[in-house]
Amino acid sequence: MTAMPQTTILTLQSKILGCWMGKNCGGTLGGPLERAFSEVEPFDVWFYPKIQEGGIPNDDLEMQLIWLKALEEVGVGLTAQDLAHYWLDHIGYNFDEYGLSMTNLRLGLRPPVAGYYNNFFRDCMGCPIRTEIWACVAPGNPRVAARYAFEDSVVDHAGGESIYGSLFNVTVEAAAFSISDTRKLIEIGLTYLPDKSLTARCIRAAVAAFDAGKDWKGARLDVIAVGGSHNSQFSPPNIGFQVVGWLYGNDFGDALCKAVNCGYDTDCTGATLGAWLGIVSGIEPLPERWTKPLGDTIATSEPWGLQNMYVGSNPAPRTIPELADRIMKLIPKVSAHFGAPPAPDNIAAMCADSEIQKLVVQSPTIISFAVTPKLELQLDYRDTPAIEAETAKAIGVSVTNSHPTTESAAIAFTPPGHWIAEPCKFDVTIKPGETWTGEVTLRSPRRSLVDNTQSLLVRVQPQRRPANPAVALAVVGAPVYLRSEIFPAEGRTAAELIAQVFAPEAIAHPSAPDDVRIDSLMAPEARGGSWSTVYAQGNDIAVCVPEFVDASACGVVYLRAFLYASEAQPVWTHFNPRVPGKLWVNGTLAFQCTEHRHLRPAAWGAGEGSMVGDVPFRAGWNELLIKMATDGSTPTGPFGAHLVLSNKVRRCEGLTDVVWTRFPWDV
Repeated sequence: MTAMPQTTILTLQSKILGCWMGKNCGGTLGGPLERAFSEVEPFDVWFYPKIQEGGIPNDDLEMQLIWLKALEEVGVGLTAQDLAHYWLDHIGYNFDEYGLSMTNLRLGLRPPVAGYYNNFFRDCMGCPIRTEIWACVAPGNPRVAARYAFEDSVVDHAGGESIYGSLFNVTVEAAAFSISDTRKLIEIGLTYLPDKSLTARCIRAAVAAFDAGKDWKGARLDVIAVGGSHNSQFSPPNIGFQVVGWLYGNDFGDALCKAVNCGYDTDCTGATLGAWLGIVSGIEPLPERWTKPLGDTIATSEPWGLQNMYVGSNPAPRTIPELADRIMKLIPKVSAHFGAPPAPDNIAAMCADSEIQKLVVQSPTIISFAVTPKLELQLDYRDTPAIEAETAKAIGVSVTNSHPTTESAAIAFTPPGHWIAEPCKFDVTIKPGETWTGEVTLRSPRRSLVDNTQSLLVRVQPQRRPANPAVALAVVGAPVYLRSEIFPAEGRTAAELIAQVFAPEAIAHPSAPDDVRIDSLMAPEARGGSWSTVYAQGNDIAVCVPEFVDASACGVVYLRAFLYASEAQPVWTHFNPRVPGKLWVNGTLAFQCTEHRHLRPAAWGAGEGSMVGDVPFRAGWNELLIKMATDGSTPTGPFGAHLVLSNKVRRCEGLTDVVWTRFPWDV
């Protein structure tokens, strides 16, 4: 490879330093203002609300230090599967989608399904905020940066709008190493997004407001009109706010402040815009007023947030100059692997190509495996990796042959114990450049034989080639509940209904010892009345009451879950219905709320008034009794409810070892 001229190296170093310093400035500005729920009015902040050397620790920046380690240790051809292991090794906090996707990884699910299944937050800001590392190792090469960002994003956001935000951010950043024109950069970024995506519409709303002569506050309102949400971390409007700050900013600080003052996910919008501006200008023009208070140290959340950052032979960088130096060493390796970036005046080559456009719309339920370097197996869950007891699930199977020769192979399926796979084998012949497709049906056994997670083994063995190992496709057991009849509202409000005692909660044994009292709840008839078996979709328990979801009924409903714990432990429990509700654990009232609330089912809670906290689980079986009441009013949106269980000591790490697939009486 031809060595870069010294002037090019110096310019590149300056832009990389500007990127990370700008990101630190914007994140430090916006960090203290971030809220869980969005604000009606904009903020009015024009300098750092809080200053500390190195800036405020921020996941936006510090997680990318781990991705740097991954590039150095795995190599520049790394994939989502590689990044998944770095998540589990180094990411300790379980905010929103981070926690839900890592719970999926611990259940054995692989990306992109790990970022798709049971992930309420897959449209949020977790991945658009960590794109700079990919842009910096592929400067001037947006297509390569986009491929990296896609692999990163699907680990915790597959199938969501957030991937579009990530692709917009990373391609703008990568192109900004070669182009400084704001409007051209926005146009390049938009080519990577589906035209009708909410993210693209929010970006265009910001641009249209600017062109129409509106002020930045008017542009903010236009973005909210297109994509506003009660959830501050919802990504489409936040990407729009970044563009508002960029277009309306009179200088570096003014641009950051206008983006942050739009509200919502303030540290993220400020940090990303700071990176954009830092790449375009380089480090030298960044105003000392903003950079000097922070210095060049990188503040991190090690050890409570990130973990194992500085152990071993390849510790993460501690300063922005060290980070930039290590990135500079990766750039020629990335160029050698993917090809040199296009010329700065070749705008067309910076826009999305057909391969990227196909990548963006591919199904988040497909898992790919390399059988040989040129023989690819794909397994498609079609919808969800979860399955109920005594049901059948079809799984799509395809094998693509890129060898120059026709390949004959046996595809064999080994189901989990007591499960059935039909058929158990295919014998296939695939011509060069062709794909064979088929389907296997997986049949689950009775409830007592369904675990939280189990694996279907699939082995593809081409004839006259080296023996291949089987690959494992994780299958999740769906959480099972008992559901009561619906007790009609009969004109009562939801608050009145939640206060009234109905038959299922009237069961009491006040004089019995705790163990006897609790044991008595572990029978199907313990709470009287008529109960039916229903299944949740992960944490989403609203699907257990379709009459409330489609508003065809009003009143009170009860759900009973039975959870088996191998040892006594406190379980951090977040019960998050949109309607008034109560939750009892082993007959003791744990939470109650008489108000309607917004859905924000994060493990840590949903702000003040959340039904969240540690509840004691005993060793063995535990009963959770849930009560929800609706009178048909929807002040916070249509009926919805989630139940999230985690371990607070482990930073709200999702529980995977408490059995949710059975009842105590199952045999």
